Amino acid sequence: MIVVDTSAIVAMAFGEPEREVFAQAIQQADKALISTVSVLEARMVVHGRRGQRAVVLVDDLLRLPAFELVAPGVAEMDAAYSAFVAFGKDSGQPGGRGGRDPGLADSAYGVFETPIPLTPFG
Repeated sequence: MIVVDTSAIVAMAFGEPEREVFAQAIQQADKALISTVSVLEARMVVHGRRGQRAVVLVDDLLRLPAFELVAPGVAEMDAAYSAFVAFGKDSGQPGGRGGRDPGLADSAYGVFETPIPLTPFG
């Protein structure tokens, strides 16, 4: 299981350099949890940069079998904080620069069948 945050979705949507790392981590996980708050934030960012058509593509990405949308609760809050500590700014991990973190708590195992599209919305 991994936890995905807004920055990972936005990076994949806009073809940022780290998108392939995120896509591979998600593909290798048996489940990719994402908070409904993160989905809202990703939609807002994508809409602001590219409009509603890009939001539809983000929604399609989040419909892949690996993703599970969860309402934030205490357990999700703790998992998100653990991901920040492990991979966030100043963690020493790639992507943990400039206030951005990849938001992936790495306890991944397994593979799901549907590959994640790597075509950016550019």
